[in-house]
Amino acid sequence: MRTIWLPARRLPLSQEVTWSMGLLCLILGRNVLSNGFDLSVYNTIQAMDCDLSTSIWGHLYAKGICKISTTRLSLLNSIPFIAYALGLPFASTIGETSGRRAVYVLMNLICIAGVCVTYTSQSFGQVLAGRCIVHIYTGMESWLIPLFIAEVVPAKIRGMLVSGYMIGRLLGTIIISCVSFVTSTWPGDSSWKTPVAVLFSIPSLMILVTAFVPESPRWLLVKEQYEEALVNLKGLNDGRAGFDGETELAAMKANLKQHTEKGSWADLFRGTDLRRTTIALLPPFFSQATGQAFANVYGTIFYRSLGTINPFILTIISQCFGLIGFPVVHALG
Repeated sequence: MRTIWLPARRLPLSQEVTWSMGLLCLILGRNVLSNGFDLSVYNTIQAMDCDLSTSIWGHLYAKGICKISTTRLSLLNSIPFIAYALGLPFASTIGETSGRRAVYVLMNLICIAGVCVTYTSQSFGQVLAGRCIVHIYTGMESWLIPLFIAEVVPAKIRGMLVSGYMIGRLLGTIIISCVSFVTSTWPGDSSWKTPVAVLFSIPSLMILVTAFVPESPRWLLVKEQYEEALVNLKGLNDGRAGFDGETELAAMKANLKQHTEKGSWADLFRGTDLRRTTIALLPPFFSQATGQAFANVYGTIFYRSLGTINPFILTIISQCFGLIGFPVVHALG
């Protein structure tokens, strides 16, 4: 047992992450599961067979076959991204004025509301409205989680933990795809309502553990709440080797003073900032340009049209391959 524990203590995470910091990162990381749930639950539901009781999803054709029309598929997979885009500045505004913790609570309440709207749907319009509400949550979550983690963890392991954001999202898609695979053959509304109900679980749990989510010391420092910032900083880092709260707080103050200056949006496209902006924008652009959005949104329906292997199994397999990329990037740099 000792021979196993000693090498583990030499890992960067074990040396830099305290119990309270690890718990906070775990809670924030679990929020990302809801993002993955939302990405995959509608993808898989769209490929389910439906009967008269679930015809709110599509149109009833001859021989009792119910399918989702291409128009409804397009609406369901496009309009919610407008809500997603609105969620980003909404979260930013609240986060800068009221704090990261306020965004955390509000976004989970919004997710619960969106899931309730979808689960109780009596029409396709209500389904679409529910997904739009949930997408406001995903936009807020996309703004909050990487930022919050980056503000509370040491610089040495910041990249590792922030990149874990995508792992959580991918795990969420795999979990909900497995649920949809099991329920896809169930009769009636339960086939699609059960995966939607699973989406309800994460934000509900996150609301219950709000007491374990402290405010960001960096945000408190920006608001000149120095005493509370020091308390939260010590609470997150006490027990970490070489940590001194007053010294750390002074370093954060100096860093903020050095990098906080007024500027315009145009500055992002001037001088050295232009290179940073380009580096930040090109990877997500090329990621979308590969056409991966088609597989994420319409993958299960496409697999079903092939008429060979079970589309839900093939979706799960393709999602699992995504996990391979993370250790490859970590190894190659």
